[in-house]
Amino acid sequence: MVVAAWQLDPADGVGPVKEIHGVSSRAFGLAGAILALVCIAPAQDRSNWLRAGAAWKYAVTRKGPQLPKEVTVGEQTVVAESAARLPAGMWLHQLRVTRPEQAAVTFEVWTDGTQGVLQHVTKSTQRRGGLQPEHQPMQIWRRPKSKAVGATRRWEWRGPLLGVDVGSGDKAGSSAPGQWLHRAEAFGQESVQVPAGTFVTERIRIRSELAGREPRLRTVWLSPKVGVVQEVRRCGASQRTQRLKQYTPGGEAATDRLVRHVEGLLQRGSVEAYNNTPRVTWLEAGPEALTVAGRIAAVHTDGWSRNYFVGPERIAPFEVTSPGGLTRVAYVAFDSKTAVPKPQTDLHALALLLARAEAGLHQFGNVHEVPVTLAWNEDLLDADQQASAQITGGALDGAQRNIAVRLRFGRRWQHEAVTDTPSPEAGQGKQQEGGGR
Repeated sequence: MVVAAWQLDPADGVGPVKEIHGVSSRAFGLAGAILALVCIAPAQDRSNWLRAGAAWKYAVTRKGPQLPKEVTVGEQTVVAESAARLPAGMWLHQLRVTRPEQAAVTFEVWTDGTQGVLQHVTKSTQRRGGLQPEHQPMQIWRRPKSKAVGATRRWEWRGPLLGVDVGSGDKAGSSAPGQWLHRAEAFGQESVQVPAGTFVTERIRIRSELAGREPRLRTVWLSPKVGVVQEVRRCGASQRTQRLKQYTPGGEAATDRLVRHVEGLLQRGSVEAYNNTPRVTWLEAGPEALTVAGRIAAVHTDGWSRNYFVGPERIAPFEVTSPGGLTRVAYVAFDSKTAVPKPQTDLHALALLLARAEAGLHQFGNVHEVPVTLAWNEDLLDADQQASAQITGGALDGAQRNIAVRLRFGRRWQHEAVTDTPSPEAGQGKQQEGGGR
């Protein structure tokens, strides 16, 4: 389990942050951070605009020393893929970003909660998941503590620089080295007109400074219903502007989609029916849930249980401990033309997610990751990449039970799941599946 090393404060937000208007600065250590994660009430998720399936299209322009006039460089697309939740209740929403300046797709993680709008630091913008909780997120906007109109609010923090680093030559989505000092100002509501229409927004300006580097200026016009409507980034004489062309809200809630799907199977007789309602448990307890391009759930009825992957366009069942069980869903979850994850996939996080999926199927309670101690049935050899993870939790029989998953990717790929759960349907023993590249 990844534990965030920055503070979650139910009243003030994420720290350590220095509020300029009379609020003392906070600098909690790891012990304080863990205490805050355990003790505070779950943060309310306000991010309807970040619901999975939401999509944004932006017109991107640039100007600079070689481009004295503003020039259109293309269209940027952003898609909300999946969501996960930290132990304290903070929701993470993963966005897939395709910028016109680079052919590669990058990934960002955002939050819109009671504290405001945050952009989180990840291990690599080139892969899903991989949150870096030891770094301060970008405090894009902080919700006001008072309802006073017209007051300028200011706050500051230290952390990496995220997003397009205009004028530096860095790749889009990269984090420039060093701990930048970020000073933010919120100027209140402002109406802004973009190709998608006219929106009432909050205008926020963030100035980022680092010794030996030219300052960066980021101005964001943020709508509470649509998200980023307009953004301007400046570095010296270089400027990049993106204006919203189109916003498509996310589809129906994932739970509604999945229940409707299962109810359809029951009505058609595709699965055994006992005149009961499907019960859905989402596997979203940590950042590892962002490893795939969608969400994973355990569905229970009075007669059977099954894991489902719910992607933007497809719902597919799978079994961790069944030969061939992952092949049917893997290529959708990995966003790949084959059932093999892309090289940048975080295999440990994926193994942990699959172990959680099996634990959810057996309705384990108080699940958390532990060092791998269960013995494997067979060595998985000839592996270019290999990873394993083990979880423990309270089983329905009242005992503390364990499940471990190991992944191997080479010329072929295999997985093995082992458990000390005694029931035969829990999948004791070796279960493998293979697939070609």
